[in-house]
Amino acid sequence: MVDHGAPGIFAFPAEYLSATALSNTFLKMHQEHRYRQENIHRETLKNQFLLVHHEVTTSDVMHWGQLKLAGQKLSRFLGSKNNPILDHNNPINLHSNHNRALVKTLMHRLIEEVVNDEEMLSKIIRRNHQHDITRWDCYLASVRSFHARCFDIAQNTYALRVLKNLVNLCEHGYTADQVDQATRSVCTHQAYTGII
Repeated sequence: MVDHGAPGIFAFPAEYLSATALSNTFLKMHQEHRYRQENIHRETLKNQFLLVHHEVTTSDVMHWGQLKLAGQKLSRFLGSKNNPILDHNNPINLHSNHNRALVKTLMHRLIEEVVNDEEMLSKIIRRNHQHDITRWDCYLASVRSFHARCFDIAQNTYALRVLKNLVNLCEHGYTADQVDQATRSVCTHQAYTGII
């Protein structure tokens, strides 16, 4: 289950929901005959775009603001062709890249703390590989520790991208207690929000 979240996690603006909690809720509702049929749709950005696109094409377009501006050339507002702003030097991008690097660095340090072995570290962090989740208890407890001590995953959606490393730790036989101890020693920074 991955949509707005990470492996086995749905992220919401203020909190997250695990796949096991959702599954358990549905099982309980089914046992209590609280619904007859349930249809769950994953909402995606593309679905939202198509909905808005359809609505906008069928709505009346209105002019707002100073109508005299419509007669002016766009180049008047864009500035000189000889003075481009390089995207990588944009202060907003620099700040975002710095924050994302912070998330990656802390996850790297956390894994180092747990495994204490360079070869295993590279296996866990391997970019294109993620194990299927079989050790749910370990993974969800590790996510809770990371969420509580390192980065609030609902407030820092970029942190969702590194949670696959917690899956890999658990699937390589490391325990949630080891991850918890690592978060206590590595994540001593101030609280961050808005790392997207």
